[in-house]
Amino acid sequence: MTRRKDGSPPGFVPVHVTQPKQAYQYREDLKELYSVFSAGNAFRAETLYDRIFKGLRLVGLADENGTLVAIATIVLCQSALKVYCLIEEVSVLPGLQGKGLGRKLMEELLSYISERMPRCEYLELTSNPTRIAANALYQSLGFELIASGQTNLYRKNISRK
Repeated sequence: MTRRKDGSPPGFVPVHVTQPKQAYQYREDLKELYSVFSAGNAFRAETLYDRIFKGLRLVGLADENGTLVAIATIVLCQSALKVYCLIEEVSVLPGLQGKGLGRKLMEELLSYISERMPRCEYLELTSNPTRIAANALYQSLGFELIASGQTNLYRKNISRK
C-alpha cells in the first residue's frame, strides 16, 4: 500500500455515526466489524440504534466504495465529579490490519473528541494484553498504562487550549 506524504494510508475517509439512520445505512458493515471482537456475541442492530439515539458515538473509516473498514465506539461517561470518554470496540477488518488504519482511526477519534466533546476531561480504553500491536499503538498515541492484568487499562488526559 502506497502511503501519502503524511504517512496515512490513501483512500480511506472518516465516518462519524451520530444518528440511528446513519447506523442503519452501515448495518451490514457494522455487523462484520463487530464480529471481529465480539467473541460470539450476536450483533443486534436495534440495540445499537437505541444506544446511538441515547448519545453513543461511532467513529470509523470507509474505503473508496463507502464500506466501513474500521470502527471505534465513544461513550461519554458522567459522574458528580468528572466527565470522561470511554473508548470501546476498536476494530479494523482482519485483512486490513497492520496497514496503518488503526492509527488513522485513533487519530480521527482523538480529533473528533477534541472538537465535538469539549467537556471530556480524559479518555479511557481497555485492551487485551495479547494484542501487542494495539497496545503499542495506544502507548504511541500518549495513552498511559494505569492497570494491567487480564485486561490493560489506559488513560489519556485531554489538554484544552
